[in-house]
Amino acid sequence: MSETIDKCTECDSPFVFRIPSHFTTMKTEQRGEKKVGETTKGDIEENREILKQMKEEARTKEFDPNA
Repeated sequence: MSETIDKCTECDSPFVFRIPSHFTTMKTEQRGEKKVGETTKGDIEENREILKQMKEEARTKEFDPNA
Protein backbone atom coordinates (compact mmCIF):
# COMPACT_ATOMS: atom_id res chain seq x y z
CA MET A 1 0.00 0.00 0.00
CA SER A 2 2.91 2.35 0.56
CA GLU A 3 4.68 1.59 -2.72
CA THR A 4 5.02 4.37 -5.30
CA ILE A 5 4.41 3.71 -8.97
CA ASP A 6 6.07 6.14 -11.39
CA LYS A 7 4.52 4.91 -14.61
CA CYS A 8 1.74 2.67 -15.85
CA THR A 9 2.68 -0.99 -16.16
CA GLU A 10 0.42 -1.42 -19.21
CA CYS A 11 1.28 1.60 -21.38
CA ASP A 12 4.33 3.21 -19.66
CA SER A 13 2.44 6.50 -19.23
CA PRO A 14 3.82 8.79 -16.48
CA PHE A 15 0.26 9.86 -15.53
CA VAL A 16 -0.76 7.35 -12.90
CA PHE A 17 -3.56 7.87 -10.39
CA ARG A 18 -5.50 5.67 -8.04
CA ILE A 19 -9.13 4.79 -8.63
CA PRO A 20 -11.04 3.93 -5.45
CA SER A 21 -11.90 0.26 -5.47
CA HIS A 22 -15.04 0.42 -3.33
CA PHE A 23 -17.39 3.09 -2.07
CA THR A 24 -20.88 3.20 -0.65
CA THR A 25 -23.70 5.68 -0.72
CA MET A 26 -26.13 5.97 2.14
CA LYS A 27 -29.79 6.12 1.31
CA THR A 28 -31.96 7.62 4.02
CA GLU A 29 -35.49 6.37 4.26
CA GLN A 30 -38.13 8.97 4.98
CA ARG A 31 -40.98 7.38 6.88
CA GLY A 32 -44.36 8.82 7.48
CA GLU A 33 -44.44 10.96 4.36
CA LYS A 34 -46.94 10.48 1.57
CA LYS A 35 -45.91 8.92 -1.70
CA VAL A 36 -45.49 11.28 -4.64
CA GLY A 37 -48.59 9.95 -6.40
CA GLU A 38 -50.77 10.56 -3.37
CA THR A 39 -49.54 14.14 -2.99
CA THR A 40 -50.08 14.83 -6.68
CA LYS A 41 -53.57 13.34 -6.61
CA GLY A 42 -54.50 15.54 -3.65
CA ASP A 43 -53.17 18.65 -5.37
CA ILE A 44 -55.10 17.87 -8.55
CA GLU A 45 -58.34 17.45 -6.59
CA GLU A 46 -57.73 20.74 -4.77
CA ASN A 47 -57.13 22.58 -8.06
CA ARG A 48 -60.20 20.92 -9.58
CA GLU A 49 -62.33 22.47 -6.81
CA ILE A 50 -60.75 25.89 -7.35
CA LEU A 51 -61.42 25.64 -11.09
CA LYS A 52 -65.04 24.69 -10.40
CA GLN A 53 -65.44 27.80 -8.20
CA MET A 54 -63.83 30.02 -10.84
CA LYS A 55 -66.14 28.64 -13.58
CA GLU A 56 -69.18 29.22 -11.40
CA GLU A 57 -68.05 32.77 -10.68
CA ALA A 58 -67.53 33.42 -14.40
CA ARG A 59 -71.05 32.14 -15.19
CA THR A 60 -72.73 34.36 -12.63
CA LYS A 61 -70.69 37.49 -13.31
CA GLU A 62 -72.12 39.91 -15.87
CA PHE A 63 -69.84 41.06 -18.67
CA ASP A 64 -69.08 44.79 -18.60
CA PRO A 65 -67.37 45.95 -21.83
CA ASN A 66 -66.34 49.27 -20.21
CA ALA A 67 -64.39 47.70 -17.35
